[in-house]
Amino acid sequence: MKPYEPFDHPADIGLIIRGKTQEELFTHAALGFADLVTDAAALASAVPSVERTIRLEAEDMPELLFSWLRELVYLFSASSVVFTRFKFSALTSGRLEAVARGTPFDPARHVSKMEVKAVTRHQFFLSRTPAGGWEARVIFDV
Repeated sequence: MKPYEPFDHPADIGLIIRGKTQEELFTHAALGFADLVTDAAALASAVPSVERTIRLEAEDMPELLFSWLRELVYLFSASSVVFTRFKFSALTSGRLEAVARGTPFDPARHVSKMEVKAVTRHQFFLSRTPAGGWEARVIFDV
C-alpha cells in the first residue's frame, strides 16, 4: 500500500496519508503534495540543489501538519521548488524543525499535473491508528 493515496473531492483533491511515525507521516504528506503537482518520483531521484530550513510552531500535531503542508504549498508557489527529502531535527506536538532538500521545478523539463492553491481545513484530520501509526486526511484547493 502506498504511504499516501489521492481521492476525488468536488472541485478539489484530497490525500489520505499514512506513516508509522510522525516523521514518516510528515514526509509522506510532503511527497503526496509533490506528487499532486508533478512527478515526484522523477524529482526525488535527482540530486537536490536547494536546501531550506523550515521552522514551525503550532498548538498541536494536527495544526502542525496543516502548517507544514501550507508552508510547502507556499514555497512551491513562491520559489517553484519541489521538496522531496527531509531531515527532522525536532518534531513534537507543538514544534517542527526540518531541513528540506529539493529541486527547482522547470515546466519545460518536468511534468505539470495540477495547480494546488491551498490546503483546506475541510474534513482535515490527523489521528493515531489502532496499530500505533498515524493517518491523516487532507483536502487541497485546486
